[in-house]
Amino acid sequence: ACDSVSYVINNDFRGAYLGATYLLESGKRNIFFLSGPQNISVATTRTQGLQMAFREKNMPFRKDHILYDNLTFRDGYRSIEQIIKSYHPPIGIFCSSDIVAIGALSAARAFSYKVPDEISIVGYDNIENDRYLDYPLTTIAQADYQIGSHGMKMLIELITSQEPYCRVHQVVFEPELIVRKT
Repeated sequence: ACDSVSYVINNDFRGAYLGATYLLESGKRNIFFLSGPQNISVATTRTQGLQMAFREKNMPFRKDHILYDNLTFRDGYRSIEQIIKSYHPPIGIFCSSDIVAIGALSAARAFSYKVPDEISIVGYDNIENDRYLDYPLTTIAQADYQIGSHGMKMLIELITSQEPYCRVHQVVFEPELIVRKT
């Protein structure tokens, strides 16, 4: 029997590290993470990536700046409404997805904040629509197609194997920061 499992994943630690470093280097000090659900591994891994970026810049990382359960456009919008009640610019927002980031961007603009000077936003996914927004979104691009393609090849190999299959493939794709206007 195999004592390990195969997987194909995105390096979420690195993606969050890149996003936080970008926000810190752009002068943002109040940085918030609009995370998905707290109990999933992606949230933990990305939080660790953020913490590493803060450590490298000798900046304190505030766990109370992680807002969980941000999954939709409306969640991103509401989170910005909540943040601006208590904090003043410059504010950095790192989002669990581009959909959440687009909601955050919409709120920032609705409340007349200058993007990216007063509120800077980084999404995650590099979805197709990002570049077509009137304010193209800065985002973390992951290798979605390659992850899916590689995973499917591994699955087919597993299914069609004539003998007990024990080859372990553990593939990690590296994300990339795409800097646009936010």
